[in-house]
Amino acid sequence: MSEPHDSAVEELALDECWDLLTLHDFGRLAVATDTGVDIFPMNYLVHDRAIFLRSAPGSKLTSITERPAIAFEVDGRRLRRRWSIVVKGNIDRLGFDSEIVESGILELNSQSPTAKWNYLRISPESVTGRRFKAPRR
Repeated sequence: MSEPHDSAVEELALDECWDLLTLHDFGRLAVATDTGVDIFPMNYLVHDRAIFLRSAPGSKLTSITERPAIAFEVDGRRLRRRWSIVVKGNIDRLGFDSEIVESGILELNSQSPTAKWNYLRISPESVTGRRFKAPRR
């Protein structure tokens, strides 16, 4: 017999959102393009409540240069609860060696085999999170 569906959604506190973001390293970057919105899977790291990414040259960099307002989403599962965090803000390319070194981005390994020599920082304007009970399978 299946258990009753619990549709309660819990809003996460800001500190809990950052804790979950810090514990994980894979999310999705949504950027505006000439034809709409595109989403890119990305490895990331958190430092001083900013999110840092590495990127290869291409359409993603072109899009964020023209339209730096982005959304970044990370989700996961903890025990029988699913969670999702959405970060909205602006993204910029790190321009100084000192910024790159201080961020720790040089230590971030990418799951993609392409060389990623462009270092990016998301400066959050909002961070929101939700958690809800995952159904039994």
